[in-house]
Amino acid sequence: MSTQSPQLSPHDLSPYSSHIIARRLTPIPDQRLRNAEIDVVLMKALTVIGGIATQPRAVTGNVKVNGRIVDYELVPSWQSKPGLDNAACHYVEERPVTWLSGQAMDRLNHLLVVTISEDGLMLLTSTDAEHRATLLLHLRQNFFYGWEVVSQAVLVKAMVERFAMRTLWLSGIHRDTAIKPSSKILSGTSLADAIDPINDSSFLAGAVRSSEGGVSLRNSSVWTGPNDTMRSFEARSFKLLDAVRVSIAASPPDDLPVHSSLARWITSMDDTADCYFIAHVDPETLDGASGRHKAQELVNAFDVQLNQTGAAVGKVSWSFTARVTHAASATSATINVVPDLAGDGDRVVYVIDPLPQAPFDDWATAVMESPSLLRAYYNSGHTIASGTVSQVRIQDAPFGKFVFLDFTNYLVTQEKPMLGKGIPAPIKDMMSQEDVSLFKWIFKEGLDFLNLAQPSHGKCWLYCDDGSSEVADFVHLDIGSTPKRLTLFHAKGAGSAEPTRRSVPGPYELVASQAIKNLRAFDAKQLLVRIKKRLADNGTERIWDQPWAVGLQSMPDAAAFKAALEQLGTDYDCEVIIVQPHVRRSDFLPTWPQELPQSATVGAKQLRTLLFSVESAARAVNAKFRVVAEAI
Repeated sequence: MSTQSPQLSPHDLSPYSSHIIARRLTPIPDQRLRNAEIDVVLMKALTVIGGIATQPRAVTGNVKVNGRIVDYELVPSWQSKPGLDNAACHYVEERPVTWLSGQAMDRLNHLLVVTISEDGLMLLTSTDAEHRATLLLHLRQNFFYGWEVVSQAVLVKAMVERFAMRTLWLSGIHRDTAIKPSSKILSGTSLADAIDPINDSSFLAGAVRSSEGGVSLRNSSVWTGPNDTMRSFEARSFKLLDAVRVSIAASPPDDLPVHSSLARWITSMDDTADCYFIAHVDPETLDGASGRHKAQELVNAFDVQLNQTGAAVGKVSWSFTARVTHAASATSATINVVPDLAGDGDRVVYVIDPLPQAPFDDWATAVMESPSLLRAYYNSGHTIASGTVSQVRIQDAPFGKFVFLDFTNYLVTQEKPMLGKGIPAPIKDMMSQEDVSLFKWIFKEGLDFLNLAQPSHGKCWLYCDDGSSEVADFVHLDIGSTPKRLTLFHAKGAGSAEPTRRSVPGPYELVASQAIKNLRAFDAKQLLVRIKKRLADNGTERIWDQPWAVGLQSMPDAAAFKAALEQLGTDYDCEVIIVQPHVRRSDFLPTWPQELPQSATVGAKQLRTLLFSVESAARAVNAKFRVVAEAI
């Protein structure tokens, strides 16, 4: 039921200043036309909100139960000042009580305010976040004819560029890994110098709050705070609109960044090429119960992997081929996916044509309807995540901790002893002439190459801790040196043994995350507790106090090794060594024997960024760091 209440006036209202900002390409200087336009916008907005209340899944994908608008009161329109007009509506929504069976209903009071200026700017202010999101969606779909959302660059110019950043909401565009969080929030009095140009370069700002207010960067939305009176609301609106006018006049570039070291949004796919990894989004990284629910359903039903690196023949460079496996039937399908930009180039859509047959049509439909469910990574430095395409701002510097060593007679792709493809052999099999694993290389060749002492009775031990929840693949303890030395080895087979393989971060991401999460093992007491538990769980047949030899047997018990750990004290050197021979010296150091310049490919730059993050974490616990690669 509609009423125009004589009791409710603009002065009774004090809404929170949280707005969608839109503009017309043509001003509305005529008062009569402006009055007509504000009425049209208000009625259209109420129509949209009525739809979201009664058809939530159809409109927004939200899984909440249906509600309905049961009453609304139109507030008499008013002028804040000459050339700035307002209209408002107080409305009541009923939603079923989800935790109570029966017909019980919650009554929710909402407010919608429309503010339009004579020069063609508009603020849409809604007290409900879900209603505000649907208004934004309809603005982008040209439901409000003649209006378009204000660009992200304009809002950054108006609200962020000249002001102290107080809070940043960041989402990662890197692959999910234990090394970095998928998202994080930074807070402080001024964050400009708190951004790490190396470790934060793969994070994208989703929202920022400056000393002037907050900006939701992809939602054309600004919030500036609560108000006690309508006069306070209007004063904030005046200030915001003035700042937006100045920003529009300055014509900021489309990719104006929040901070130069953060990843940046991309509005063209032209330079995007060579996809090297795809993955479903982690459901826990999505906002809202609806998005998490959709993502979890997809992850439970399907597995997805890249079928081949790069684009298929005849396809655009940013396309890729997914190999999708249906969990219930254990069947797979190869699906060509072409990302495209929609709207003003600010949103990614996935085009899959033709649609695959059941059950894979469910996967294709899900990612086409909700592009945020699928992430894609490119060797060009681009990432598709959260339904947008962005590019890492790589802060590159030479990485000097590689040690290039000889792996002749070893298989660089084989981490540990194997009986056959995918069939692990006992660890003791590395004491044979036939074994070609990296584990054997570490024991037989690597210790000497790396100037580490050979195992010896009462002075030096090598312990293999390979397995779930491992401390490291190998723990090397040398109490015969001065000072004593504790070294943790983390090994991983190369992604390929091809002599043309390139330097990229992918093969290093898992082993780097293992190295970082186990840095706490350098505390002698923690190391002793963990190793005692590991020995109790897995037995003591993996400790040696003699150099490698064919048929070498492990020590009969762990007593001497544990005693040495107990007496380690605090005065000892620590080192982390990653053995991953995917990188080739001839590729990484193209002018060898000169150590500079290093490879300038995007993959090599991303790899250096990854390894710098490991080095930084190792340095934080006073540990040295080296990475073993292949000297070919």
